[in-house]
Amino acid sequence: MKKPAQWKITLAWALCVGGFLYNTFVLDFPGSEIYQLSRTAARFLSYLGLSRICAWSLAKDRWEKASPEQRRDMEREDRDERLQMIRDKAAYQTWKYMDWVLLAGMAAMLVLGCRYGVIGFAAANLANSVLYALSYSRLSKEY
Repeated sequence: MKKPAQWKITLAWALCVGGFLYNTFVLDFPGSEIYQLSRTAARFLSYLGLSRICAWSLAKDRWEKASPEQRRDMEREDRDERLQMIRDKAAYQTWKYMDWVLLAGMAAMLVLGCRYGVIGFAAANLANSVLYALSYSRLSKEY
């Protein structure tokens, strides 16, 4: 099992603690849409950090409880080319489906007349496409 990089663990803890502290100590401004949006974003980021910490903890427990033979099998699975190809295809298909989901959300927000929702879905769609393109570019240079 590859240990996650230290910066990933630090970032997960920072998201978790920072989001909870923000939600706890920032004063409420009634009627402020931006405040409510920032509070929701902070809550989401803190849950994201917490989920990463839990996932790493479960993977570490599974690794520590495994016998040496099971550990070899787990390491072999990480390097198996067939499984990597399947993961790559699944990631690509998920990316394609996510584009359609984001576009459907944007269309729903247009119909409902929610300006900030349209902007949010458009930004998420753009970020999804840009991140995929950057990852593809980096990986194609690497391999």
